[in-house]
Amino acid sequence: MNIVEQKAEQIVLASILAKPELFDEAIKKISPEDFTNPKNRDIFQAMNEAFLGGKLPTFMNIITHIKATSQEYFIKLMEVTPMYLDFSLALEQLREYSKKRKLKNAVIEMNYMLSRGEFKTEQLASLYSEKLGGIVDVESEEGDDGITELVDDILERKRKLENGQSLIEITTGYNSLNWITDGFHKTELTIIAARPAVGKTALILNFMLRQIKQDIPVLMFSLEMSKNSLYKRLFSIYSGVEASKINKGQLNESEVEKIIAAADFLESKRDKLFIIDKSSITINDMIVEAKTMKNKGIQVIYIDYLQLLNTESVYKNRAIEMGEISRNLKILAKELDVAVVAVAQLNREVEHRTNKRPNLADLRDSGEIEQNADNVWFLYREGYYLEQKGEGENEKTNQTELIISKHRNGPTGRIKLCFTKETLGFYEYEEGI
Repeated sequence: MNIVEQKAEQIVLASILAKPELFDEAIKKISPEDFTNPKNRDIFQAMNEAFLGGKLPTFMNIITHIKATSQEYFIKLMEVTPMYLDFSLALEQLREYSKKRKLKNAVIEMNYMLSRGEFKTEQLASLYSEKLGGIVDVESEEGDDGITELVDDILERKRKLENGQSLIEITTGYNSLNWITDGFHKTELTIIAARPAVGKTALILNFMLRQIKQDIPVLMFSLEMSKNSLYKRLFSIYSGVEASKINKGQLNESEVEKIIAAADFLESKRDKLFIIDKSSITINDMIVEAKTMKNKGIQVIYIDYLQLLNTESVYKNRAIEMGEISRNLKILAKELDVAVVAVAQLNREVEHRTNKRPNLADLRDSGEIEQNADNVWFLYREGYYLEQKGEGENEKTNQTELIISKHRNGPTGRIKLCFTKETLGFYEYEEGI
């Protein structure tokens, strides 16, 4: 057993001890036989016995089920700090290692039968079915359902197209963006990246506002701004009243009425808009929170922003952590069948170029974000750089490009939006301001 495999086993067990509710997810994917360390296997078996007995796998509920030879090891395992643990990734690693071992053993056994020549073809076929079939049976069943569902989906899309119906899965709220991307898609991870102060948070708030107008439930994890600050921004976007006036209270009667109308609208959508503003949340805590919110019908999860999420990884390497975080967000999108949209900061290299329009290379210092994401979009506003040079406002001040640099299932391209800094609204050109 290699060190990574041993670590994955310990992470899974320690995570469950810290948050016993995670066992329900674990037992659906692994069994005691998937552990190579006998003591880890014994502990997981004890957890399962407690679970089958209708109890959570807490320390007190499982200690009596653990063999005496494993109890000292178990107590040491309890001392592992769970905050940095990457449960979902470790669970997948453990499962993958186990499948590889089983495949290897099956191949060895079949080769032995073949080398002896003392077998009937029916015996070999039976062994193949028993060994290999048992390893991939869950995946095969899911695959069969997936193929059937895929054909149904293709035929349904054909029918909608013939009837002139929309093919958008989850609207972004912008026709030009929907035209390129077909909207947001469940199970996909989308990264929206830009340099600071270009409008990343404002853009996802505009997405959210347009989606809840169509009764699409959304969840936002805000690691930088408070819920009250975000609601003030939503008031500004919805009402068209300048954000600075709202913050200072410098409002005339007409503007007050618009703010009240915005507040009434957001109040009416309390069952569609959910904001969690925990600044110190870790990726694992966020995943648990998201799973508890799934029963609200959430279709899109927004994260603002990626680099503020923490894994407290043992690697102490931010690039590796970003890879772990983005990988977990992709797993979360698939597990909950939702679209996950995460904002990311670009590295400073873009500032040193003459052409400051961002590209995928600007993400590479952030681990495996580009690889794990299904879609990568960049925000670029030339007016932002003109302002920094002191050139004042001009026709380019509000022009913003949304650059589709990676689109796993479709074309790339650019769309133009208008950004009004005063009210934080993003508009398509044909919409007007």
